[in-house]
Amino acid sequence: MKAQVSIEFMMYTGVFILAFMSIYFVFSQMGNEEYSARVYNEMFELAERITVVFSAVNSMGEGSCYTLSLPSTLSGMKYKLIIINPQTYDPLFGRTALVKAGNNFVYAFSLSNVNITSPDYFQGNSIEIPGGEPLVLKMEGGNLVVYKNEGGCK
Repeated sequence: MKAQVSIEFMMYTGVFILAFMSIYFVFSQMGNEEYSARVYNEMFELAERITVVFSAVNSMGEGSCYTLSLPSTLSGMKYKLIIINPQTYDPLFGRTALVKAGNNFVYAFSLSNVNITSPDYFQGNSIEIPGGEPLVLKMEGGNLVVYKNEGGCK
């Protein structure tokens, strides 16, 4: 009789542990999906802001200048803005840019059709700007030039 009670107790305990672990797993997955959605929403908002500012500086023409402050993190993660082949414009996709956060999140978007260059951030065939960097955008010689902000627009 005692053995039967012990076996039943262990069975019930095992079932409750299994049920608890299943519920925990489901809620954990839902939390991960919410976190991913929040990160991508922040990336989208940043991409929209960058696109509007780059287009506005381009539209204002030669000599225009704008100081842009980027947030230091996205959902607590370090990130960087990458502009791929900034001197090449694809008529179908525009100028490709990425926001890359952490190891798992990448958001691609298109920038205006102006040539973009940067003496401070050029690396190979792309411009890589770490998050949190204050930037100065200037139209010079038909190019949108991205500088580190060392005193703002002058």
